Amino acid sequence: MPTISIDICNNFSAKPGEPVRWQNIPVSGCTVSQDGSNGWPFNIGPPIVFPMPSAREITIAKGLKPGKYYFLATCCPQAVCVTVT
Repeated sequence: MPTISIDICNNFSAKPGEPVRWQNIPVSGCTVSQDGSNGWPFNIGPPIVFPMPSAREITIAKGLKPGKYYFLATCCPQAVCVTVT
């Protein structure tokens, strides 16, 4: 599957198992965490703390049902949505 490259604060759509590469992460770092009781859409974490070793690949978790999954990122002004298709 091709890797999705997206600004860390932008909403996006993806399929289960699809790799995600976030861009425009501040040099000071950013922590991605679960938004309340919303489901967690990624294969690692929560939380995911940037900067992180480049060897770790973030993907949309396999087996997720289609729907909207929200997460919080300390470097973003509001919750971000992943629409799993």
